[in-house]
Amino acid sequence: MKPIRMTEAYVCSVLDSPLSGSIMSLPHGAGSLRFEVLTLVPGVTLAVRRGFLKEPFALSGKDCDGIELAFHLGSERRVLLEDRLVFEHTEPVLTVYQGRGDQEFEIIEKPTRDATFVEFTFTHEALRELSVDLEQALLHLLSAGKSFGSARMHVQSLPPALSQAARRLALSSTNGPLQLTLRRDAFNLLYLFTTETFGAQPRSDDMIAVRAGEILRSNLANPPSVAELARIIDVSVSRMLDVFQQYYNLSPSRFVRAERMRRAKERLQQDPVEVTVTQLAWELGYRSTSHFVQAFRHEYDVTPAAFSRNKPNI
Repeated sequence: MKPIRMTEAYVCSVLDSPLSGSIMSLPHGAGSLRFEVLTLVPGVTLAVRRGFLKEPFALSGKDCDGIELAFHLGSERRVLLEDRLVFEHTEPVLTVYQGRGDQEFEIIEKPTRDATFVEFTFTHEALRELSVDLEQALLHLLSAGKSFGSARMHVQSLPPALSQAARRLALSSTNGPLQLTLRRDAFNLLYLFTTETFGAQPRSDDMIAVRAGEILRSNLANPPSVAELARIIDVSVSRMLDVFQQYYNLSPSRFVRAERMRRAKERLQQDPVEVTVTQLAWELGYRSTSHFVQAFRHEYDVTPAAFSRNKPNI
């Protein structure tokens, strides 16, 4: 079966990048692809694609002048540069690609129920300003890759932690405000990629804030102090407070309270509820059940017990 063919120019005209939530209908009922496109900072673009393919699909065009980091979660793919097969895969993979904007490419995908991928595109200048550690991680992988004319590519199996984070990012694009949810999940994925590659600590403001938020979320029962948080990430206390407040619009202590309430609501919405109110209070770091009940009622205008019984859509 011959694949449905489209050019990069057609896709860009459909997306009118950077437009969020565009749906690209493929001809002849071949499938449907939904895109979310977001400029994280000048020179750094995130593209998320979800959908399905009923027939083979081919996309062709010219490569980028910069570095691409992609997480392919779904369909089997073949990638060609200048009509030469570069790689093909049948399982989730991570790819890093460095181009000069002068190579013709073609990507051919097989029919699939899951055509999900997440891709970051960086100009060299923006990448260096965003995070030296991330830049070094990408260049480290590219050094182990293969050259194809002026381009270079590295391909590897997608580690489970990165696969899960990329999947969360792809799903989060339909939940909540785009600028908030996608941005946070995107920087979290970049941080995880950097640490998975060679354990580097983050240095950019956004990645510091994301890392701090993840540490606090993982330790709601006994969260570290701001001084301990700064020591773990190896930044000053003043910088930690500044970047955290700017990114989340909350202080670390208010962030912990908000996350405790969010976690409590999630646990109480389970069916059946697996914990008592007292157990949940202790799990979330409240040493008094009454303090937890008071905080929950202040946040949701209902007690935890009443919420659990009625499970309102708050």
